[in-house]
Amino acid sequence: MAPKRGGGSGGGSENGGGSSFANSPWGVTVDLEGSHFNDPYATALLVFHAIGLVGILFVMIWAKSFKKVHDVNKRLFRWYAFWLSAATLLVYFAIRFSVAVIYEVEAEVHVIFHLIIQIIYQSAFIAEITLLVILYLLLPHCTSHPDHQSSRPSLRKGAKVAHAILIVILVALWLASMALKIKYQVDTVIGDSLSAYYRSTVRSFNRLDLAYAILYFFATLEIVAWTVLGSINAKKKSQSDQMQLIFPPAVAAPLLLRSTYEMGITISDELQQRSSTRGLFLARDIIYTLTSLAIYAGIVAICWKTAGSGPPPPDPSSHSYDPNFWAAGGNQVANHDPKNPMAVNVAAAPPANHYAGHYAPQQQHMQYQQPPYAN
Repeated sequence: MAPKRGGGSGGGSENGGGSSFANSPWGVTVDLEGSHFNDPYATALLVFHAIGLVGILFVMIWAKSFKKVHDVNKRLFRWYAFWLSAATLLVYFAIRFSVAVIYEVEAEVHVIFHLIIQIIYQSAFIAEITLLVILYLLLPHCTSHPDHQSSRPSLRKGAKVAHAILIVILVALWLASMALKIKYQVDTVIGDSLSAYYRSTVRSFNRLDLAYAILYFFATLEIVAWTVLGSINAKKKSQSDQMQLIFPPAVAAPLLLRSTYEMGITISDELQQRSSTRGLFLARDIIYTLTSLAIYAGIVAICWKTAGSGPPPPDPSSHSYDPNFWAAGGNQVANHDPKNPMAVNVAAAPPANHYAGHYAPQQQHMQYQQPPYAN
């Protein structure tokens, strides 16, 4: 569902060279065609790519600034989840911005430049797929999702298996499409662009992109459905927390908008057998940039809201304040009056900071075994 990454594989005039690399099809130099920043369409694209680059960098710095770690944060801030997704999106915006500048100044590049940027553009697909992984990790904490501690184990396992299969299919579609796009670039360079096999390659990767967009859209619908259901249940029980308040507007809604527009424009291109107008592609890039920033900022906002949460401080008036009570299995009180074994001697309890190293881990363990959150 990433925007189509056109680099203009043929724009420019050829210049010869004397070296063996320059004499090869990939070493021929071409002058890119640009407007020197006079084209409003190209300038608008450049501006929004810059916004995306700066925005995702800010979100990553914000995520790195957390001092406290919540269980939700531990799940999301793993290298294969948030950081891989954010880093690949950062690379995508950076290369889009750089390529736009290179085109506008009409730089001279080798033909292999087009193949390289086509490969780097695939980082957007990695960001999108890993984003689903993030949301599947976050979903049980924000909604009434079956991947839930209070649900039946078979239902939790079924949800995880279904999500894993979906991710595998999306990866397979992306890899197949990427291979065909690389072949398309190779055929263009070696002069095989008029063959029927070449045209078949173009149709094939367009259909793979369409299948990817449709499947991603249905994955988004599932996330939105569980979000709505979770919000309704929480409202009935008057138990909405910060995650349930932030997730629907900041994450689910932008994701639905992005995937819906992408699927719609991909279907339109396939039915009409031609690319959309420049205005539609500009709208696509603008929507993709702004919704992506909203989604990642929403995820970090959820983690920021939960970063300071934890077990409540122990109550000095309760026997649970004494670690020796729990160390003894909760059957006796160590600091007691021999004449009255059932009385709690609160004054004999250690100061509050003593429990930071003794009581808090036990209390935290007990606290997070009770809510219906998935481990």
